[in-house]
Amino acid sequence: MDEVSVCVIQHKKSANMKTFYFKTETPVKEAKAEICKAFDPALNSDKHILYRVDALEEPSFALRRVNVSFTKNNVSSGELLILKSDAEISASEKFKMSINLT
Repeated sequence: MDEVSVCVIQHKKSANMKTFYFKTETPVKEAKAEICKAFDPALNSDKHILYRVDALEEPSFALRRVNVSFTKNNVSSGELLILKSDAEISASEKFKMSINLT
């Protein structure tokens, strides 16, 4: 597969969905900058986070590893992502803890 396609909407502005195509090796940081510019040239990509969605299409899995590709962030081609501003993120969303019992 040479490219990954993602559908992106801005948080709380679901009427404006756009589809983007990136090469598989494109880092999320570069893609996020292009996505922000496509929605509004004034958006600062450093102050926004892309999220994968859960079954209810709510943002729940942040793409925090921005220096690697979408595939290394477990994003499949054709997946829906939500662009959310840092100002909209609550304290509980900034901290995720997983406990694995072995």
